[in-house]
Amino acid sequence: NSAGMSSFPAPGLLRSVPPFLLIRALFAVGVLFPVDATAEGEIAPPSLAELRATVRLTEVCRLRTLLVLDSYALPHEGLIAGRLTDIDFRVFPHARPAPSRLDPGVIEKDARAAGIAPEELQKIGAETPADLVFFVTVASREKTRLGDFQLHEATATAQLFSPRTGEMLVSCTARRDGARDLDAVAARRSAIEGAVDVATREAVVGVLEKAGRLVVHQAVITDVADHGHLLAIIEHMLRLPGIHHVRQISHDTTIRQTVLEIIGSPRTDVVWRAHLEKLPRVRAVDLASLPDENLRRHYPSWWSTGAPADTAGERAPRSAP
Repeated sequence: NSAGMSSFPAPGLLRSVPPFLLIRALFAVGVLFPVDATAEGEIAPPSLAELRATVRLTEVCRLRTLLVLDSYALPHEGLIAGRLTDIDFRVFPHARPAPSRLDPGVIEKDARAAGIAPEELQKIGAETPADLVFFVTVASREKTRLGDFQLHEATATAQLFSPRTGEMLVSCTARRDGARDLDAVAARRSAIEGAVDVATREAVVGVLEKAGRLVVHQAVITDVADHGHLLAIIEHMLRLPGIHHVRQISHDTTIRQTVLEIIGSPRTDVVWRAHLEKLPRVRAVDLASLPDENLRRHYPSWWSTGAPADTAGERAPRSAP
């Protein structure tokens, strides 16, 4: 044997060693010289069991409403918007003109032209973050004159749609006579204004019954492991009682942070924490809540511990008659 091999035991000697000692020696080598399976410079991902999510939950507002008005209703945009802001709904600052096929002159000739198509609603939903579309059309006609005094009658239809589903939530029609006037423009305007106001107020009452107690929340969630984890979180949110819609705003994979928009009934921090602690693949949750003090001041019962999940209890509109 060479000098380099003299330190190794002879084969016969290995056969004389008991097997349990050989196994113990192999384990000892594994303990003394562990194998690093992580490539050099690579950071191993955190264990899902160790994830501790941080959630910053902000109450943004009540439902955001986009006005779509025909040419007769467009001059009364301020009146319509005022009725909605009186109940703390947010209204986009500029109304969208109704499609040309919905012009009052066209509808008066062909009533089948009235109404907004589902694909038009879907387009609005894709272009704006509107939660509701408030659609108003008006028709008017001249009634019997009294000498030189003109009298007009107007019919206004106010409809509320969900731009996401295309569902029509409320439809109200009101007919009103205007004031007799020597000026034809003034006579028509008074009739249209009266009909639009009544139809709008009736639609506001209807939407309060259907979707009055809904609040838009924004949730910023950290330690979202991957896209699969994100989808699991969204599914968990949608299964919660009183949650009507969840939309992904952004997802940053580099810092594992997701921003979600959640539309649902209001709930206390204690209830939110109980829901969030059941987020999938998360060990614990740190919750930071940013309330909307204006809403909580106007509707304090919504955040009471005994409040039901979906109740249309409202304060009265400030300008309601």
